[in-house]
Amino acid sequence: MTAEPRITRFQRSDEADAIGMLLGKLPPSEREKAYAARRSRWRWQYYDNPDNPDGEPLIWVARVDHSFGGMVATIPVKVRTPKGPVLGMWGVDFIVSNKMRGMGIGKSLLAEWIKTPGIAFVMGWSPVSFKVAKRVGFEVMWGFSTADIVLSRIGYTVASVKKKQRTDLNRLARVFWHLNPRVKTGAGPGRPCSVQAALPKGAGRLWEEVSEHYTFAVEREETYLKWRFEDHPLYDYRFVCLGAPDDLEGLGICRLTGDNPPLGIVADLIADPTSKEIIYGLTDAMVGYLGSQGAYAARMDLPPCLADPILSRYRCSLRKDRGMIVRTEDEDLRAAGILKADAWYISRSDADEDY
Repeated sequence: MTAEPRITRFQRSDEADAIGMLLGKLPPSEREKAYAARRSRWRWQYYDNPDNPDGEPLIWVARVDHSFGGMVATIPVKVRTPKGPVLGMWGVDFIVSNKMRGMGIGKSLLAEWIKTPGIAFVMGWSPVSFKVAKRVGFEVMWGFSTADIVLSRIGYTVASVKKKQRTDLNRLARVFWHLNPRVKTGAGPGRPCSVQAALPKGAGRLWEEVSEHYTFAVEREETYLKWRFEDHPLYDYRFVCLGAPDDLEGLGICRLTGDNPPLGIVADLIADPTSKEIIYGLTDAMVGYLGSQGAYAARMDLPPCLADPILSRYRCSLRKDRGMIVRTEDEDLRAAGILKADAWYISRSDADEDY
């Protein structure tokens, strides 16, 4: 008789098994080399998170007998809501051993996770994971966008061919002759622009002002922003400032991938969503900087209030619909629109692709 899976809260002694499972898709010859970097990211991601509610990671693991069967690992965050701050838990690493499929491990892991009071949400999981999540009460919310602003048509074509992304080539063909504004580093609507290597002093104040325009958002306090971007062990972020760094009007946070040519990742766009002038100025500065660094595109995840003005200005862009799945039993939050994309601020830094 097959033993039932046993679900427990993660202990630090589970680390090697957890990381080993995440590296399982790599060829055996590459796993040892990749282990140190993955462990460094793991410890930053889960141990150093300033929003861990009890100082420990919110991760649940499954074991069958003494074998590691899978896990669901979450990133605790503070979520701005009409009721005040609420614990949010981004589902990031959800994985089940291939040898133990069909035993109900995935459903059991998610069922254990959602016992923790708060908002459980996910962006970026596979269709199979979404399907399992819906079985335990997650609901799908559409209305967000993933957009690639094309900076080099040749570079985008080369990258798509290398990655065998025929769909992207077909989509590029439909916008190939559309024009984007000519921008350069330091461009801005009569405002100073700069690129900083460290989080600017005005970031926390700017977020407090911008966040008032959203009903729901992950709080981007200075402590969180420093951990999320400055302290990342593998990614080298840059901070694009619209206005003086200590008196910001807009802040963009970006990085370059290690590809050749590189892809520019826009992790955050913190700007007043009611001011097209500021949105355009900040986006122009971001695009100008990434283009100057050789990026073939600027990829970003956007809520509706930012997607529409940005992509109407940058017409040589590839846009995809993006969804989020959310679970909450709080009827007040549901009534306030937690399942409506218009109520949210979402960025690339919220999705597991940028962790």
